Amino acid sequence: MLNSALAGLSRVANTLAITANAAGTLAVLVLVAILNVDVVARGVFNSPIPGTYEIVQLSVVFIVFLQLADVVRVDRLTRSDGFLNLLHSKRPILTANLRRVINAISAIFMFLIAYIMFPEFLKM
Repeated sequence: MLNSALAGLSRVANTLAITANAAGTLAVLVLVAILNVDVVARGVFNSPIPGTYEIVQLSVVFIVFLQLADVVRVDRLTRSDGFLNLLHSKRPILTANLRRVINAISAIFMFLIAYIMFPEFLKM
């Protein structure tokens, strides 16, 4: 019973991660379109799109966080964990606990970044 519930939850999480990754990819395409329109508007009409800088600034953070879950899911995240890999053969329980601590700290930092950026996002 528990295994089937976990498998179902895992399928839902995987689907959400893949969907968020696809949304991040679409956001990149939209960002490219916005930048191209802004360049043309500046050069041809001498009238840039207002707020393009802010759109780009927030979009980069938005895209990174949208695609992060799927990158972690398929274990393609670039990271430096050589020390943990060396430690794992001698102290696997310590290594597992260190990974949990690192993941918790990372989650806190992601939340803080989102929390700090949200009022600026609403203001725009």
